[in-house]
Amino acid sequence: MISESLKLNTYSKVWGFLILIFLLDIGGGIGIKNISFLLVLILTVYLALFYKKSLPKNLLLEFVIFIVCPLLLIAYSIIIFNEQIGSVISQVSAFTILGLLPSILFLGNKASLLKVLYSIGRVLFLTVIATFILLYVAFLVGGHPLISQINGIAESLNLGYIGANPLGSTLGFFIPNVYFIWSMLLIPFCLITYKNRTFDFYLGMIASCLTLSTGIILFLIIGILIVNIFYKIKFNLWNLTLILLFLPFLYILISNNIFNVIIDKLSITDPSTNVKVGHVQSIFGEITENVIFLFFGTGIGSEFFSVGSNSYVVNVEVSHFNLIRQFGLIYFFIFTFYIFKISFELLNISKDSTAKNIGIGLLMLYLCAGTNPLLISPVFFLWLIIARSYIFYEKMGRVN
Repeated sequence: MISESLKLNTYSKVWGFLILIFLLDIGGGIGIKNISFLLVLILTVYLALFYKKSLPKNLLLEFVIFIVCPLLLIAYSIIIFNEQIGSVISQVSAFTILGLLPSILFLGNKASLLKVLYSIGRVLFLTVIATFILLYVAFLVGGHPLISQINGIAESLNLGYIGANPLGSTLGFFIPNVYFIWSMLLIPFCLITYKNRTFDFYLGMIASCLTLSTGIILFLIIGILIVNIFYKIKFNLWNLTLILLFLPFLYILISNNIFNVIIDKLSITDPSTNVKVGHVQSIFGEITENVIFLFFGTGIGSEFFSVGSNSYVVNVEVSHFNLIRQFGLIYFFIFTFYIFKISFELLNISKDSTAKNIGIGLLMLYLCAGTNPLLISPVFFLWLIIARSYIFYEKMGRVN
């Protein structure tokens, strides 16, 4: 008879592989995202039926927030605003990711979950680094025409923005742009390796920097600072190594005028920032027209005219405000309360630094998602259910 540990190990590997496939094709352009998602669900049902795997009973809060409330808001959007069912469903499809929660809980314990997460994280780190190098080699071989072709392929497959970074034209030399749709997950995946998997942590730091995403780099640094506060900052060999690692990087930024470009990017005068401010102004105008709009939203899937882009849009980069506009202020507060509740529960798990890192990673992801239209998305929800599962394992005493 196959031992329970062997079954668990096999399931962990299969689950990790399927989730990795799901992440790499999270935009759905390759066509394997839904297949991997469906296989995970089938595997979960199989374990529940034939191996009598059980789930925690206290899922009432999740049921209300992620099933009852969205269904009520869907009905509100269709009945009151006559929104098309297709456009409404497309905006809430990310909620189906919550269906993966049982599959994570069937991994058995915290150690099994972390082992899989470390493996997935390393693949994501190496994917970014390898893509950056390959883009640079491609530029040396074929120049901008080849990079444009690569960018076109990446866009057609909905992988993200892979090509030439606009910063390069400002500075006068080619800089690869590696921003996959899932790139924001580099933040929590990097944070969970802090202080316990040094090599992976440095890989994560390098990968995050190579994305050249202001949001990813900024919130990763903030996350590391917060983690250090919980570790009661000590200028030991570890922190000294980090400082020494970034001194050459800082010198390159200053000497090539890149630092000033980054500061300008954070400025209100930056075109990208200007567009976001325009989105926010237009959203405020929409929700303050009527107190009903403020509390219950203007309808899931509804369009609005944004002065930021000077066009009618549904989703905008300022995700928190977009959530308020479509779902209403009440749901926004409920949703945000849940995120902070999960994060603080993880921070309060004693003698478990990894739990704290997962919680801080969730908070940083929540804040960073506000700079991209990814708050109500599989990218954010995946880490959310990972964090929730870790709490379940802690409460059930499943450590190893």
